[in-house]
Amino acid sequence: WVCIILAIRVSTRGPAFFSQQRVGKGGKEFRLFKFRTLLPGSEHSTRPVLPGDAWVTSVGSFLRSTHLDELPQLYNVLRGDMSLVGPRPLTRLSMSAHAGSPYYSYRLSVRPGLTGLAQIKGRMWFVAHGLENVFRLDAFYIKNRACFSICTFCSKQQWWCGEGEAFRAKPSDACTKRQTVFRFPLHGIGAAV
Repeated sequence: WVCIILAIRVSTRGPAFFSQQRVGKGGKEFRLFKFRTLLPGSEHSTRPVLPGDAWVTSVGSFLRSTHLDELPQLYNVLRGDMSLVGPRPLTRLSMSAHAGSPYYSYRLSVRPGLTGLAQIKGRMWFVAHGLENVFRLDAFYIKNRACFSICTFCSKQQWWCGEGEAFRAKPSDACTKRQTVFRFPLHGIGAAV
């Protein structure tokens, strides 16, 4: 952590940490912590940050590609605001934009997590498929979370090697045949949710 903080402070002006209000279980807001990866003042953009965006710092680019920027969220896990696995916490603005989604209420029924199905698929998958499909994946995980283990998710999340482009988890023996659709493309997931 000390090396990351020093690298951020030496490379750009501003704080080493970034915090933002996010929506958690039951719609309760909490303060999420991350290492700062953007130039000061650019965190107010409402669109997703993409690799190569001008406001991503050089250190921030590395932290984002390795997911090291998420490490301070372990504090949120210890506080009970988040869990290791679950839907990623969103801002109130992002949540309210999708309040009409049939999958919206699922996200509010569990604590948000450090990683989830959409993160395993990679950041570019999110951009290509949109937030509604992220909600579908989250709902699928929540409805079938007994079939998933934290070890499976953490082993699939490529913390040190960059982003995973394909989800290759195998169902546990406890899963039913219907629940194994998560091994197939997104259109198959919708059928099980």
